[in-house]
Amino acid sequence: MNIFKSTALLFVSLLCFSACENGGGGNLDPEPEQPKQTTITLNKTEAFVKVDGQVVLTATVEPESKITELQWTSSDEEVASVDNGVVTANKLGSATVIAFIDNVIASCKINVVETSVEKITLDKTEISISVGDTEQISATVEPEDAENQNIDWYSEDETVATVKGGLVTALKAGKTNIVARIGQVASKCAVTVTNIPVTGISIEPSTAEISENETVMLTVTITPANATDKTLDWATDDPKIATVAQVDGMENMCVVSGMGEGKTVITAFAADGEISASCEVTVKKSETPQAAPKVGDYYYSDGTWSDGGLISMDLDGTNAVWAENKPAPVAGKTVIGIVFQTDPDRIASTEKERGFTHGYVVAAKSAHGSEYETTRYSFQGVECLGACKVGSTWYNNIAGWDETNTVLMEYSTILNQFPAFDWTRDFQPTAPTKSSGWFLPSTGQMWDMVANLCGSEVAEFLKENRTNGYDATYYVSTHVSCDALDNFNEKFSLIPDDQKEILKVKDTYRGTCPIWTSSVYTPGEAACTFHIGNRESTDGTQGALVECMADWMDDMCYARFILAF
Repeated sequence: MNIFKSTALLFVSLLCFSACENGGGGNLDPEPEQPKQTTITLNKTEAFVKVDGQVVLTATVEPESKITELQWTSSDEEVASVDNGVVTANKLGSATVIAFIDNVIASCKINVVETSVEKITLDKTEISISVGDTEQISATVEPEDAENQNIDWYSEDETVATVKGGLVTALKAGKTNIVARIGQVASKCAVTVTNIPVTGISIEPSTAEISENETVMLTVTITPANATDKTLDWATDDPKIATVAQVDGMENMCVVSGMGEGKTVITAFAADGEISASCEVTVKKSETPQAAPKVGDYYYSDGTWSDGGLISMDLDGTNAVWAENKPAPVAGKTVIGIVFQTDPDRIASTEKERGFTHGYVVAAKSAHGSEYETTRYSFQGVECLGACKVGSTWYNNIAGWDETNTVLMEYSTILNQFPAFDWTRDFQPTAPTKSSGWFLPSTGQMWDMVANLCGSEVAEFLKENRTNGYDATYYVSTHVSCDALDNFNEKFSLIPDDQKEILKVKDTYRGTCPIWTSSVYTPGEAACTFHIGNRESTDGTQGALVECMADWMDDMCYARFILAF
């Protein structure tokens, strides 16, 4: 279309519009009224209903005349069905219910939920039972048709009592709560657990007669048999006449050892101290007094000893002769150590002054701490002990008791730096009253221990170094053809496993077991140890090392305490 035609059309249109405006050309009919738009509104847009329950949906329709055309449907009939606005919950889940007219809809989300637990009622809210007993607690869930009937049972303190399916089992005296829970709903029963007390003790025999150095076994019967704590404490009125010790592993038996002529009373006390029983023991003078102790003899918790199999030995540890069949320890007694020195010239004056003249005993067990398998040692800042550097000095140093107690007194506030010393104060087993108590051996005492318990060959080599005037770090050492460590451990071979610890190789470089002494090499620098070795090579070309030397701080070694008796 060209510009002229466009202009003409525009002109004609304007004329027509003008005529209409002025009423020209006649009147037009008015527009017809438009129909009203349909709307649907439901009284709920979301509802929660339990299985088999119903909810009524009400629809408001505009215009009202359309209400007759209203229809209903559900997105999931298995979850929720609908009939003229009445919704029925069929199973757990969600569905959408729709009201519609033609293309106009309104919807409501239907959530079908469980019948929830409202309350848990226990048939007992408080119980008291004895250790070892059981008691059943029953629970009722409300409402009865609650979907979840699975009760979670637990004890707030399972060391006192446990529970399974409502059955409570008492473990130890104390208090706890037994809880029954489903989701957020819970109920508690307060439980008090009490001990079954000992009501009676009897001792068989009630009287006994033994000789000095003899023993007798006492048997205790506890009433009731199911008493919670059957632990017994034993006491003697006069330990100079007779001592008493519980038999290891047998809580109702003890061994009484005759010590000196006279009468005394042995008493067994229940753990609570209120119930007891006694046996009167008469000790007669022995016609054959206990033999003098020998190197290798077993030393017991009651302060007595028995033959360890040594037939003869020179005072310097050489020329040792041992029985072909090693004797076993006395049955019923607890071995706490092995005698390693009886030479009166090798017993320190301090021990003699306190009446301990028989000799020295090495503990059957090593000292242990909570942090280390053996003993981590440090001598940082220790100036109270004299320096030991040459062989002769070390051999002549038999002052282990003095050295140990000096450190305990002077460094009591920082003993964590010196655990080997610290552990002597509460080392177990307890040392007998007839002994000095445990202490860390000096170099001379370790020298004797190694010489007397590791074999004659070791003793011969150590004998050669007793007067050595050189620095012991380099010169007081030797290799022997025997397994020195095995020889040492053999002296403990027949002791029950729970009463001993054999020494093991800790220094793989030298193939030795290092053992700490109380003597220092140079104050403030290093501590002296003994190294007892097994064979370093499988072909036998190199013997086992036995060495008296210094180890620098923080070396890992055994701490093997000794006592005088």
